[in-house]
Amino acid sequence: MSELNRPASLDEWKLASPYDGERDICVTCHEEIGERGICACGDAVEPAQEHETRTGRRGRSSPTAAQRPVPPHANDAETSLLGGVLVHGGEGFAEVAKIICPEDFYWDSHAKVFEAMSALHRVGHPIDRVMLKDALTKRGDLEAAGGEDYIDSLGLVVPATANLLYYAKIVAEKALVRRLIETCTALARLGSEHHGEAEEFADLCEKQIRLARQGGGDGRSGGGHDA
Repeated sequence: MSELNRPASLDEWKLASPYDGERDICVTCHEEIGERGICACGDAVEPAQEHETRTGRRGRSSPTAAQRPVPPHANDAETSLLGGVLVHGGEGFAEVAKIICPEDFYWDSHAKVFEAMSALHRVGHPIDRVMLKDALTKRGDLEAAGGEDYIDSLGLVVPATANLLYYAKIVAEKALVRRLIETCTALARLGSEHHGEAEEFADLCEKQIRLARQGGGDGRSGGGHDA
């Protein structure tokens, strides 16, 4: 199953429209909206034809769009973790990478920073602001990671090295919850359409939840790119 789509920034999340009228995709759970006008996540959705008649616009609208839940994440833990790695020159990064991978970060900008850090670590380079900005620039990710000013601001975060593993665990836990939410949402949709044996569906649920619980560091960090 696909990962929950990570917003590139907080502004992108706030500006995201609740539903894609062309494809009838719910951005709350990123699943197709059913024929009955009810999304798998439980939102009651106005039928497309009625919505077009009432508003003159194609697509469907959600009466609960303003109350759209934000996926679980821990921004302070993410920034403190990345800042701590920078301040301490990469000390303890190997242990952190055993717990989390880039996909575990909620913000895409943080994922790109962690990917660049991983690439530096693999080739034995120090992880500091100068090296990190250079690595991000070579990868074409500097602006997507927040730009030079943001990288410099991460260097102002000064947590103790011993705290980095705690922050990594928090990031990993939030990522696990997001994966479970996505998996359970998709399973709910499949369940409503399933016409086979109940045991067969139960086995599928167990398998998908088991897969959702897997993840984190274990060698997957860095996306396979070099600095």
